[in-house]
Amino acid sequence: MRSGEADRVDETSVWPDDALQAGDEPDDDGLDELLQDAQAAAKVGAARFAEEFRRREANEVKSPTFPPHPESTPVDAAVEAHAID
Repeated sequence: MRSGEADRVDETSVWPDDALQAGDEPDDDGLDELLQDAQAAAKVGAARFAEEFRRREANEVKSPTFPPHPESTPVDAAVEAHAID
């Protein structure tokens, strides 16, 4: 059994009355300002990183220098024997 209302289509809009229409400007939600702040912070951070990197590069020793290793010099046997006695 079918009711008489089963074939009817509801003509009500699926969009609310306050929905944005074509050409409407949305209210400022602050996201653009947040994006600009984030971009500015990223630029400042990148500049600081680059400056610190250059500073460390300048201070870094390209090839490490080690103190000379003391080499034992040949000792005369008579001097060695005298030191042991």
